[in-house]
Amino acid sequence: MPEILLLSTDDGLNSLIRESVAKYPYFELTVLKTKTMGIQYLNYELPEINVINWSDKVIHIESIVDELMRDPWLHYGACIFIYENSQEAEKIRKLKGINILTYIEKNRVGHYFNRVLGVLAAHPNLLNQWNFNSLVKSNLDGSFQIDRDAFDLLTYVNLLVNFLANANLIGVLEKERLFTALLEKLMWIVEHDHGHGTGKIHLEYHVGQNDSQFLIATEDRSFTWDRLTASADSFLSYSLRDANRTLVLQVQHQKSHGGIVPNIFDSQKQEHFKPGDVVFQQGEESSHLFFIVSGEYEVVANGKRISTLSPVDVFLGEMSFLLKNKRTATVKAMSQGTLIKISKQEYIQTLKEKPQYAFFLARMLAERLAKLHQAKL
Repeated sequence: MPEILLLSTDDGLNSLIRESVAKYPYFELTVLKTKTMGIQYLNYELPEINVINWSDKVIHIESIVDELMRDPWLHYGACIFIYENSQEAEKIRKLKGINILTYIEKNRVGHYFNRVLGVLAAHPNLLNQWNFNSLVKSNLDGSFQIDRDAFDLLTYVNLLVNFLANANLIGVLEKERLFTALLEKLMWIVEHDHGHGTGKIHLEYHVGQNDSQFLIATEDRSFTWDRLTASADSFLSYSLRDANRTLVLQVQHQKSHGGIVPNIFDSQKQEHFKPGDVVFQQGEESSHLFFIVSGEYEVVANGKRISTLSPVDVFLGEMSFLLKNKRTATVKAMSQGTLIKISKQEYIQTLKEKPQYAFFLARMLAERLAKLHQAKL
């Protein structure tokens, strides 16, 4: 059950949020009213959704934001900020390194927060921070029917772009570029529909292992993208189909570029690999764990390829490392790539310094074991 953390001492606002969440039993709400309890909850419970009252006069919200920015790899729950005025909204908009889903003016919370929860309840996989690898490898598909409202457009785009970034399928620069491209095209429909279109905008998404596609169209069959020219580069391309009524935006996943590195590992030495380089051999002692910064890696057991790994898988060699077994497979680089090699001594020391990571890794590994068990049934 996805957890929602609400950080606010405003009883009126908290009551509105509770009323909205009560309509969706899928979510579990926790309300906290102090900075200390909020930071502790963020670090150990790792909620999928953080609702933060930016205008709160009691909680030191800047400390909460600093905690989120300090380690965005750990804290990539979707953030919904509540604000009172345009100056606060501008400060929120300029925040970097936080997965902002949307921000809502306080006097509109009753209307818009309910709409956001409806979107998240209908697309729970886009919030699943424990299972990115299996979601992507099995291909993730879905669609949105979006009202022609700037708030809705911003929310949907952020939800999709944050998912790809959290899964390490696109880097920081690619995230900003994709956000701009999607939002511009959706706004283009609103601004260039000649006043005929009042229906919803259809946004369909397909997330695969190597690329993602976004199909944009409207309910108005007279609308076309005739004024848009098809184009392509190494990351993003546009094409048209359905007699120019549907725009296809395709992005290539950046497996050779590094994504966000966990705060506890960012001072560790990075090792670089070329295609064909061996990371470790089957039968070797497992004295190290590897965090995947970039690249693709082939896993071969008894001469047979059993899987490939990339940044979406987060780690390689973790099972034998934790269970003190010998390596059960050979891992080779399939492309240019970078790994962070972590010894048992370094691993234990980092967990002593930041014990919340032990809980995070335990939950992630438990999710993987559960999926392996399901696959065998």
